Amino acid sequence: MKDKLPLDKIKNDAGLRDEFIARYSNFILSSASKVSGKFVSRNADEFSVALIAFDEAIIKYEKGKGDFFAFAYIIIRNRLIDYYRKERNNTIPFSELSYNNKENEPYEYQVVGNLDIVDDLAFEFSALKEELSKYEISIHELPKYSPKSTKTKAMVYDVLTFIKSNDTAKKSVLVKKIMPSKLICENLSVKQKLLERHKKYIIAASVILCGDYPHIAEYINNMKGVNK
Repeated sequence: MKDKLPLDKIKNDAGLRDEFIARYSNFILSSASKVSGKFVSRNADEFSVALIAFDEAIIKYEKGKGDFFAFAYIIIRNRLIDYYRKERNNTIPFSELSYNNKENEPYEYQVVGNLDIVDDLAFEFSALKEELSKYEISIHELPKYSPKSTKTKAMVYDVLTFIKSNDTAKKSVLVKKIMPSKLICENLSVKQKLLERHKKYIIAASVILCGDYPHIAEYINNMKGVNK
């Protein structure tokens, strides 16, 4: 069972590790495909990289790191990013780094300079799209719900800061997948109406700022006026 894995025993026994890796080879293959944004076969270099990364995750995992498979996915993703960097394959594995502006015209996300950052952004967006789908939120609808005025941005900033610093609020968003509106209103001078109007943006921004999305978080900070 996934919830009762004897990882302490497995990590110190090469034979058991090999059996464990073979047992979850489909998970490894699926993770490699998700990160790469394409089908990855068992003969592909990406699968080999992912296998090594999964073994690394077993060795490095500790109980305080949360769910093992979520941790393993992050390690696989990071190692594949390193792999693509070394290969200098700077092709973004999906083509949806854009949204529509007020005139409903496509607006491309602008990333200038370091190609490594372009790689990281691409993989972060890929992971974020999957994560936000659990909330039934699309990346491309976020501009519609983002704060526009300076005053509203400041209020949303206060809400995001509260969610990041309050364990109950953070758990509500990240685990229960719901906005802790009542808790926020009880602790901040924020109206329920504002929370509802910007609900999707607040949830998405909380996922980004509380998660492993450093480059997207920086993009939000710069483009949306929400500072850390």
